Amino acid sequence: MGKSILNKKQSAVNAIINEGNSLVLTDSASAEHTAVNTGSIFTLKEDSTADITSVTGGFFSLSGSSKANINTVLSGGWLEVNDDASITETTISSDIEKKSTVRLYQDGSATKTTVGDNGILYVSGDSRAEETHVTKGGKLIVYSESQGPTLKNTQIAGTLTLKSDVTLEGKTEFVSSATIKTTGHLIDNQGQLIFNSDKDIVIEAMIDGQGSLTKENPLTTLTLSSAGDAWVASYVYSGETHINAGNLKLANTHFFGSPISGNPNTRLILEKSTLDTTVQGSSVFIDKHSIWNMLGDSNIHHLDILDSGRHDLNNPGKTGNQLIINGDYFSDNGTLIFHSQLAGDDSVTDHILIKGNTGGHTNVRVINVNGEGNKTDSGIQLIEVRGISDGEFSQVGRITAGAYEYRLGRGKDELSKNWYLSSDITDYSSDGVPEAELPGILVLKSDNAAVFSAKLADYALQAVGGVVDSFTQPETSPPSNTPELTVPDPKRANAAAFSAKLADYALQTVGGVVDSFTQPETSPPSNTPELTVPDPKRANAEAFSAKLADYALQAVGGVVDTFTSPEQTEQTTATPDSTPKSTDSAVKPASTPKPTDLAVKPANTVISNAKTAAPKRQTLVHTPENGSYIANIAMARNLFTTRLEDRTSHYLYKDIVTGQWQPTSMWMHTQGGRSQFGHTVEQLNIKGNYYSVQLGGDIAQWATNEQGSGRIGMLAGLGKATNHSHSKVTSYHSRGAVDGYNLGIYATWFADQQHNTGVYIDTLAQYSWFNNAVNGQDKAEEKYKSSGFTTSIESGYTFNLANSDQLSYFIQPNAQITWAGINAQTHKTADGAVVSYRNNGHFITRIGAKAYLQTHDTLNTKFTPFVAVNWIHQNQNTGTTISGQGIDNKIQNSTEFNVGVESQIDQQLHIWANINHQIGRYNYTDTNALVGVKYHF
Repeated sequence: MGKSILNKKQSAVNAIINEGNSLVLTDSASAEHTAVNTGSIFTLKEDSTADITSVTGGFFSLSGSSKANINTVLSGGWLEVNDDASITETTISSDIEKKSTVRLYQDGSATKTTVGDNGILYVSGDSRAEETHVTKGGKLIVYSESQGPTLKNTQIAGTLTLKSDVTLEGKTEFVSSATIKTTGHLIDNQGQLIFNSDKDIVIEAMIDGQGSLTKENPLTTLTLSSAGDAWVASYVYSGETHINAGNLKLANTHFFGSPISGNPNTRLILEKSTLDTTVQGSSVFIDKHSIWNMLGDSNIHHLDILDSGRHDLNNPGKTGNQLIINGDYFSDNGTLIFHSQLAGDDSVTDHILIKGNTGGHTNVRVINVNGEGNKTDSGIQLIEVRGISDGEFSQVGRITAGAYEYRLGRGKDELSKNWYLSSDITDYSSDGVPEAELPGILVLKSDNAAVFSAKLADYALQAVGGVVDSFTQPETSPPSNTPELTVPDPKRANAAAFSAKLADYALQTVGGVVDSFTQPETSPPSNTPELTVPDPKRANAEAFSAKLADYALQAVGGVVDTFTSPEQTEQTTATPDSTPKSTDSAVKPASTPKPTDLAVKPANTVISNAKTAAPKRQTLVHTPENGSYIANIAMARNLFTTRLEDRTSHYLYKDIVTGQWQPTSMWMHTQGGRSQFGHTVEQLNIKGNYYSVQLGGDIAQWATNEQGSGRIGMLAGLGKATNHSHSKVTSYHSRGAVDGYNLGIYATWFADQQHNTGVYIDTLAQYSWFNNAVNGQDKAEEKYKSSGFTTSIESGYTFNLANSDQLSYFIQPNAQITWAGINAQTHKTADGAVVSYRNNGHFITRIGAKAYLQTHDTLNTKFTPFVAVNWIHQNQNTGTTISGQGIDNKIQNSTEFNVGVESQIDQQLHIWANINHQIGRYNYTDTNALVGVKYHF
């Protein structure tokens, strides 16, 4: 076995190294046309070089800064490149029996390498391979324990195996029958990654970097997958993604950032994946476990969303993104998420334009972004459809802005293909809307115009006392407040002409335009009765016409839904040519009536005069949270409000030392009750329960004369209240809660407490602190604080009406004024709405009288039942402002009934109890029970 060493710029030409021999080049030595046969070793070290080397079963090793410059061919055997050595123009191939392997270690590099059939190129460490071509049957394997090797300008028709991270530079192209094998490692793409293989390729890795990715070949699918958690971003490169042909599938992964573009005949498929980017051109298919978060405007060919699939038009929470679908849209219970700055029709919002057809069912969720809410007319357009609009879009969850609710629905009339958000109460179905709050609509069940006209005429004749002998009698009597009409004998009346004029007149009185009610082909007979009405200044034309129409519809079996009342619409001013003129005796239409818009139509026909009717005052839909905020502040204000009778009794005890009569000192009372706010807050039904305990005692007492006395005391209390607010329009609800404590001081003076007569004055000052919470349906819980100062002054005069052996009778008129300064902090909700309150300077006035009797059984035991009636007035409503929109309750006046009993058990112990019930407008009620005890030690 021989070993030859060349150094110091020595060279070898046409050297043949046979089995058992070795050749070592070092210290800048060189070799040319070297053959390394089976069982031999060829080694380059320390800046040595070798050109045109053939390895057929031998071992070729490079280290240091050595180089194998040109035309190195392996047809069996091994080639290792270590340190910073390099090889250039290397060909690696062999038959099945003789494997050819090249390994790059550490910082070794290879340039212009061809990996042929049965050839293997290993790239490891921090090595670098440039201009590598892997043909069919060849293998390129990347593995490293460090940062990872670099591949630049690589073309693969064989197999690329990634066993570690890798950096790709220049153009990396998969062609022909190329495949890639990955195990979840990182691909740092800094160039162009092109897939043009005629086989489907699955990449199970992570890709980042600034490079691009291109999919070619119309017959194949490129799948980008993730070996780990699908919700962790795996594909985050910033370069563009081009789908020039075929399909790009995202499977069980998260794709973020790279904008995707493609031709209309290409497809982007999401399978259990999340896509965060924009898409242009391609068709998009989202399966039931996938999400597309659109980061900007997109323009695609077709969109399919399967069950539970989701498309968020603006994941960062901004507004104004637009998705254009040039073809069709279909969804099988998928979900669309819009971000909108909710206000009026011109609100900034995400938007979808579908130029083709729609089908299937879609759930729609809308997220408000800093919108404060406002009225809508046509609505905020979310979805525009230009083709056949067979798809249905259903609202999921609540859509709120400020104080208002929005609802998703189809547009009206010619806009019915499109879908809008509306804050108008008239856009809610009648199933959830109180009848008084619906728009004015007439629905006729009868299609018999003659019957309608006849019954209408009959009613009018009856209203003015005419004799009806030729028309159908109405089944019900007319309203008693209908204005009188003066007509001649109805036997000479032409029913058709009469009823037409009657309808025309009714329309004119409410500002209608008479232009389509069919007139008789010939002039009516001269004996047609003329209509005369009282002076319109003294008549309510709207009420008359509304009731007349209601009655007529009932007479023919029609359904009177919500003929708009004057309170719901602005008063309409009649046009000059249609306004009845006042005379001393009668008022007639000024001109011959034209045909009107009103006509009797088949069942379910809607009669509308919208073209000329005065615009109605629009009612917006309130969120139930409005009610909880209002109830919280209202119940906190009343939780610790007390009167003199809540803290004391009418009895004295006799001091055993001095023999003087003294008032007792320590007291405690507890109360619990239920409030029903009724209709005091428009559209909302609010109920609440409350409970409190207060404890107090006198800290100073004095006598002002033989009968008079005064006292000063302190008090403290704990209380809690809960409420439930339910929308009668949307059926959404919210729950409110408030709990807190108070500290206070009181002072009382009695002119004659010993005999329970004369004047008394009571004052109270206290401060309260509360924790509040509002938990709206489908909303995050809001927590905030409230506090404030409360003071009151109460006075009354007690009269002893009569006495008997066992009873004394008293009556006590009294009054109290309370200033309640409790208010809540301005705070911001999780939705971004700013909630503030405007309840400063809230005065509550109570005026009433109390009647009671007192037993004279013994000095130690007494019994006093009583009843009281009070009128309670608040100088302002309790309200809240959400994002600039104010909502109030309307409880300003109420009547209170109080019944109870006081009892002196013995000289030290007094107890009392009462039941209190308040009633007010709009079905407001409040009922509570109070029990108190007072003890002298």
